[in-house]
Amino acid sequence: MVRRGRNQGKRAIILDLKSDEGRKVLADLVRDVDVVIHNFLDRSLEGIGISEPQLRAIRPDLVICQISAWGGPEGGAWKDFPAFDPVLQAATGITARYGSPEAPVMHGVASCVDYISGFSAALGVTQALIAKLQGAGGAYVQTSLAMGAQLVQFPFVIDAARDGAEVGGQQRKGSGAHHSLFESAEGWVFLACRPESLPQLRMRSLPPMSPQARSLSRSDG
Repeated sequence: MVRRGRNQGKRAIILDLKSDEGRKVLADLVRDVDVVIHNFLDRSLEGIGISEPQLRAIRPDLVICQISAWGGPEGGAWKDFPAFDPVLQAATGITARYGSPEAPVMHGVASCVDYISGFSAALGVTQALIAKLQGAGGAYVQTSLAMGAQLVQFPFVIDAARDGAEVGGQQRKGSGAHHSLFESAEGWVFLACRPESLPQLRMRSLPPMSPQARSLSRSDG
């Protein structure tokens, strides 16, 4: 079900990129696409034929996107190590923020690092394609789980520095009255507005929720 939900419209193929036959099939595919996205480490690229010079030899105007675990603008001591979402949540404090005295380390809701890293990659690729249409040629887009995790944590770091308290805990409903979940007679409601707009906000009568929406809302709460 996960694959059906996240991979609609995609076609899959398994290639041995260490074989001549696999490299040939890859080259045929690259000639017909605008974008190549991969999550391999720098040390692995040339050995399987997908380094930037190797791909550009096939199609010079290609947009290439690399999503790594620890990569950044200036590399770093861990840039050649693999990792996945829970590791980056732990390394950047997300698991501590979601923890409690009873469970001091807790995985955050959903795979937030995976999601924001994918969104960042999609944004970078889109910008590169627009630039290409304007005559800029190909581009090499890079992002990483580490950079995505920093984006997840950034607003909480700023809030903690300003207010002296960091939002945390699995039962935390929000960061304040202006940005929080509230339980109503019809189920749970999320309110988000600017803090300065809260005094002007007036609750109005809402139309009744459907039985399906009410059931989902209460089961989530």
